[in-house]
Amino acid sequence: DAIDFAQAHADIDAEQVYVVGFSGGGMMSLIMAGRHADRFAGAVSWVPIYNLVEWAADQPRARYVADISASCGGNPLGGGDAWLQCTHRSPSTHLNGARTAGIPVFIGHGSTDGIVYPDHSVRAFNQLADPEDRLTPAQSDAIGRRTLPAELRGQIGTTTYFRGGDPTPVFARQSGPVRLVLFSGGHAGVFNPGLEWMVNLRAAAPPSQVVRDAVSRLYVAYFDREPDTAGLGYWTRVYAHGRSLSSISSHFAVSPEFVGRYGDVDDEGFVRLVYANVLGRDPDGGGLAYWTGVLESGRSRGSLMVGFSQSAEFRALTGTT
Repeated sequence: DAIDFAQAHADIDAEQVYVVGFSGGGMMSLIMAGRHADRFAGAVSWVPIYNLVEWAADQPRARYVADISASCGGNPLGGGDAWLQCTHRSPSTHLNGARTAGIPVFIGHGSTDGIVYPDHSVRAFNQLADPEDRLTPAQSDAIGRRTLPAELRGQIGTTTYFRGGDPTPVFARQSGPVRLVLFSGGHAGVFNPGLEWMVNLRAAAPPSQVVRDAVSRLYVAYFDREPDTAGLGYWTRVYAHGRSLSSISSHFAVSPEFVGRYGDVDDEGFVRLVYANVLGRDPDGGGLAYWTGVLESGRSRGSLMVGFSQSAEFRALTGTT
């Protein structure tokens, strides 16, 4: 629902949505990756709970056990419906969906975490990883006791994206699209590495059809022509790397080609031209008054062009998504 709302109300690429969480939120990001892998381009999970029943069994803080019992309808350690509820609400139940879909997942955990023991992240990694890349049960148990086995110490087998000022990674491994980083520290999220990981994933991916169509519509709306290959390639990369359509539109709005096409007209005249050139029709009275008022209130002509070029009417006219 949140993704649908954002897509309906903001300039987003729905094919490049990521989910990020910390602690209980880290648990939820893994659940989302497993249950809705088709909606996310990747998931980042810091110090996540992998299995609520096992977390309750290991939990030294009575208030957390009480919270789990209240959420699941009873103490899950007693079995029955409470055990079933807590199991259903755990990433361990759903991560096979993420593995099957091949969704990229970044998991990070403090090696001395005393709230959620770091073997939770190890077992989440193992469920997602190829068999030959999994940590052994003995290694997982030692990590759960907050002791990194000697054979794993300093084994950094993949890019961690940790930088100066971040905690020190003590172990990192990648298996296909899933990455595990254990770092020196406790129950903490180190958010910049996860964000940089997302940026690099996005940069490596070819622009989606959604992005290509959005930029193509801007070209047609502004210049009444399809984009040339070089222009489309450049602006789709710019858009895919985080520049907004409004920003790109503002650049188009001062181009000689656009100025020559629209000339020096007042706001109402500009709106009339946009209706004619973009939608191929005269404006209705309400639309003319609304968009003229929008411009007179200080909104730029570039942002207005985004509104028209990305409208449902223009999508239908151009047969784009």
